[in-house]
Amino acid sequence: MAGKLASEPDSDIPVRLAKEALDTANALSDLLYEIDVAIHAYAKTLEDIQPQHSGKVFIRWSDGKPRAYRWERVGKTKWRAVHLPRANLARRASSRGEFADSYERVNDILSDVSFLMNRRTAVLNVLGNFQRGASSLRRAQTERITALVEKALS
Repeated sequence: MAGKLASEPDSDIPVRLAKEALDTANALSDLLYEIDVAIHAYAKTLEDIQPQHSGKVFIRWSDGKPRAYRWERVGKTKWRAVHLPRANLARRASSRGEFADSYERVNDILSDVSFLMNRRTAVLNVLGNFQRGASSLRRAQTERITALVEKALS
């Protein structure tokens, strides 16, 4: 046999790969939603179990992201929210005075919230990298591939 011609391309492969990519993106989107629901539930629990005093830790959404804060009293009548870094978030729970009763539960919640925030960031990074990579590839290569296909078929 002198030379074997290439067989027809398998049109099922691109469709299957696109469906798998879409399924993966949908699964990650669902996971992101579940993480957000869990963080919201933990935020509500933190609100309910801690006393209304300086040192209370809470979760608020800012710029589309959950962030941990601690209330601090400034003077006799003013309060301010101090942003807490995600690193070692569980250590930020107050164990003094009226916070002693809820300390262990708050510490556990903050550990879980820290984990969820880290996983949330990882999921967003994966989705963002996929979207940027796919968009970049599509923009940069579409014109060239179209020209080569036309050239091959002429």
